[in-house]
Amino acid sequence: MQLGHRPKISLLAFDLDGTLLNRQRRILDSNISTLHQLMARGIKVTVCSGRMPYAQRRYVEQMGFIGPYVAGNGCLIAHSADDAVLFSKPLTKAQVDRLCAFIRDKGLRLSLQTKDGVFYSRDQEHFTPEWLEELARKFGLGEDQVGFLAEDFRYSGGDPVLKATLNIPAEYNFEPIRQYLEAQPGFTYSYSDRSFVEIHAKGTDKGTGIQFVADYYKIPLAEVCVFGDYDNDIPAFALAGVSVAMGNASPNLKARAMYITDTNENDGVGKALAALTGSQ
Repeated sequence: MQLGHRPKISLLAFDLDGTLLNRQRRILDSNISTLHQLMARGIKVTVCSGRMPYAQRRYVEQMGFIGPYVAGNGCLIAHSADDAVLFSKPLTKAQVDRLCAFIRDKGLRLSLQTKDGVFYSRDQEHFTPEWLEELARKFGLGEDQVGFLAEDFRYSGGDPVLKATLNIPAEYNFEPIRQYLEAQPGFTYSYSDRSFVEIHAKGTDKGTGIQFVADYYKIPLAEVCVFGDYDNDIPAFALAGVSVAMGNASPNLKARAMYITDTNENDGVGKALAALTGSQ
């Protein structure tokens, strides 16, 4: 990655899957060391991911920053010190009920995610009770925080639903789903990979999340650098002064990036940080 000059960067924001994480879903030790060095220089660091807090905690702890981070594509912002909620915009119960009924009729797989829980439609045969128990252990969740939706896809949990996710088979005609989602005044949606659609409250996205974190630190957006790999990162790229797409990023995201680095398998993050900040 060649630069004509090094931009001023006061805040680094990283997507996780396909970006900071490699195929083994690990952050390279060298990248953790670099981030610690940059934080010691006064540069703020955050995460901006579609994952909910329970699925981000170990990475946030490894990175070692203390401050806000973006979850659920911007529908939730939590503080890394204690996961205190700084901002939240859940879907309403009526929205969730309508969405679940519609998706059930279309024969698709659905999951609903709260701040600290996830609930799956029962048509996902490989999601057995044993699998759910393992998932709960992996993320340190209680038995009541991981489970199945009712047969009619109805959600009866007490915690607000922040995000719904759909798995779209390659051969499936997504057009009726798109038309439905775009006709609903309270929904927004984005792709986090080729077959994974994430639905949350209108007015929330990774751009609004980045804006919140920048405002929290009183950092101008021109001094924010965002790393990403897929279309749900586009709103953040549109706001940040510096945007870096991974070599494995979607064509849509690459077209909107200021810089394109190597892939997440070839330490694209480390190479970009070296070029942008002079880190080794």
